[in-house]
Amino acid sequence: MVLDRVVRLDFDQTRTDRFDRTLAYVYLADGTFVNAEIVRQGYGHALLTYPFRYLDQFRAYQREAREAGVGLWASSGGLAVTAGLLISEYVEGSGDNKAIEIYNGTGEAIDLAAGQYRLTTHFNGNPEAGLTIPLEGTVSSGHVYVVAHAQADERLRVRSDQLIDWGWFNGDDTVVLWWETTVLDAIGQLGVDPGSRWGTGFREHPGHDAAASPPDHERGH
Repeated sequence: MVLDRVVRLDFDQTRTDRFDRTLAYVYLADGTFVNAEIVRQGYGHALLTYPFRYLDQFRAYQREAREAGVGLWASSGGLAVTAGLLISEYVEGSGDNKAIEIYNGTGEAIDLAAGQYRLTTHFNGNPEAGLTIPLEGTVSSGHVYVVAHAQADERLRVRSDQLIDWGWFNGDDTVVLWWETTVLDAIGQLGVDPGSRWGTGFREHPGHDAAASPPDHERGH
């Protein structure tokens, strides 16, 4: 939608999030409101847990997309039960500064342990899981659940809901979010080794981490 096109940025109450990523409304030259189109077409979630200029509009677009079953809200077998539970951030930095953020856009609280939700890591293109992390606790609708390494920087650990103390992923490993036997979301592709890392949507933060850049969400239960 925006590749190789000139865009205009418009800012709201704050210009950056807690990871120093730019927060802005994006418009094309013809007036298309890119953020709204992403939500309306079901390609992203609107964070509705704090006030912003287009809160009511985005809430309506998200409801319409969910009811229409488009984009991320599309259902397929068991996936329809938890459509909207997805990996919203993948943090991979130096040493053990690693974390996975899971966003709950289902409209209801999810008991992760009772639902047998888990993360698996597949190393170096291996289709078989080299590490399985059963998820614990509950994540409320519109909030996120963060799993981080127990030896990560304190700034990352204090934002986390669950800590793990095993060797974890590198940038070229695949991470999969499961509900029982159903894949809900994944970073990477099973059975494929991309080389150094997946994708190109990364921002470098010298000295501590390199993080993918999806929308920011409120953490908490």
